Amino acid sequence: MRRLTASGRSRARGQALVEFALVVPLFLLVLFGILDMSRFVYNSNALNEAAREGARQGTVAWRPVDCNGLGRVACVQTLVQHRITAVGVATSDITAVCYRIPSNLTPPSDGAQSDTCGPIWQGGDLVRVQISTPFTLVTPLIAQFLAPNVNGNATWVTVSG
Repeated sequence: MRRLTASGRSRARGQALVEFALVVPLFLLVLFGILDMSRFVYNSNALNEAAREGARQGTVAWRPVDCNGLGRVACVQTLVQHRITAVGVATSDITAVCYRIPSNLTPPSDGAQSDTCGPIWQGGDLVRVQISTPFTLVTPLIAQFLAPNVNGNATWVTVSG
């Protein structure tokens, strides 16, 4: 009788070990997948906020102190880099285009990429800011299916009068 009980306990331990070995990888995959998605959402939010703030600052008629001696596009790029926290973005990842609205009040088409503002800042100019930077996933299995780099983009058009 004793022998049967001892081997029964041994089987239960072995069964628990097998169940643990099957469940833990799935649990860790879900956990790190949630962490990856949280990081992606944070990065997207940070990029959108920085683009919004850069576009807003680029549409007002006065230059911020950080922009002394810079043109409007370089100023917006500098302001965007100062605004972003915990996300590495190079100046080459930031695109800023300014549009001066003509007297007939016709806005530029969405595909227009030419800067029509010139060196003089005026209130009411439209500024489009786009930030595109690579995002690396940490979870190996998810990264294989989605691709190792995901681009986070932020575009904002602001009108100020």
